[in-house]
Amino acid sequence: MNISIREQHAEHIQSKVDSGMYPSSDAVIAKALALLDEHDDKLYAELSEVRKMVQEGVEALKNGDYVEYTDENLHELFDDIKRRGRERWASGKSDAD
Repeated sequence: MNISIREQHAEHIQSKVDSGMYPSSDAVIAKALALLDEHDDKLYAELSEVRKMVQEGVEALKNGDYVEYTDENLHELFDDIKRRGRERWASGKSDAD
């Protein structure tokens, strides 16, 4: 296969080879493609999880399993969000946990 790349990318690849980190430009590209596959796999998994959560939300709505907030009770939602956030903060957990 013959491919064309921009000069800046060729220089970047060559700098990796020159650093001794990789034995050849093919090795640099192979590593880049492996990392791209890893990234795409993670992205696909995250997207699948979001789709699952959206479907669960749609089903909950269809089943009437939701809370409707009005101007009068919206403060309850905000208070709950703040309470849960404070609990997470106190426990040292983050969204990544």
